[in-house]
Amino acid sequence: MKTIYIVQYNHNEDANTCNWDLVESEQEAKLIDPDYEIASVDDLYDMMAGCGYIYEGLIKVKEGIVKAVSSTLYDGLRYIKINIESNMMPA
Repeated sequence: MKTIYIVQYNHNEDANTCNWDLVESEQEAKLIDPDYEIASVDDLYDMMAGCGYIYEGLIKVKEGIVKAVSSTLYDGLRYIKINIESNMMPA
């Protein structure tokens, strides 16, 4: 099981913006953003929707342990389903 971390960088106070990314290594997260956190289910959905990266299998996130599964519909579109495994909560 992997843990996913969210990091923020390139903060621009004037524009009130920053970049963010999800990483699987806690050491990498610490190097990028000392204030890193464990990612949420919404963060996983945003990453998958924004760039198409698919996380699959058991994943530790802020809400607990989740199971992410990707599937392809008959018309070729891809959808993602993330189930919270209730027997494994909380993380």
